[in-house]
Amino acid sequence: MPPLNKVCEDDESLHYIPIRKSIRVTFDTVDVREYERTVGDHPETKIGPPIALGWGYVEGKSVPLDQFELQKRRKGIRRMTSVARRNILQLFGVPDDEILQAENDVQKIQKSRERTRKQGSISGRTESAVRNIKRTFKRSFSRERLFKGFAEAQNQMYPISVI
Repeated sequence: MPPLNKVCEDDESLHYIPIRKSIRVTFDTVDVREYERTVGDHPETKIGPPIALGWGYVEGKSVPLDQFELQKRRKGIRRMTSVARRNILQLFGVPDDEILQAENDVQKIQKSRERTRKQGSISGRTESAVRNIKRTFKRSFSRERLFKGFAEAQNQMYPISVI
């Protein structure tokens, strides 16, 4: 809670109002870092190896904020081609066998997700069918219908005579 200042004192009651300080945050420079690129594990990559940022980085220069804002690109999300991702990984010294392994891992994850999606839809349809069957049986074999059926059966029964 903000500190309170005593404003006036009359009739044994004290009146306080809060002191409000305006707080501003400003930035004047942007420190740019360039991170290494490594093989990623993102399963949404359609073709080629996924790419990710590594832990290592190189400190860039400090740039005034206004200049940085003028220079930066505002093109939204850009997608790299599989060839571009492979070239970047090779440029950063990632071995070819590691790139191929990442591509295979992504394909396995995608196949597993597809199987799960299919099982979910089959399972949903099965559960729906079971619910419908249960509802049908409940309607067909309700207590009232069973008692009514037994009563009709007793009325139609006749004694068997032995000769």
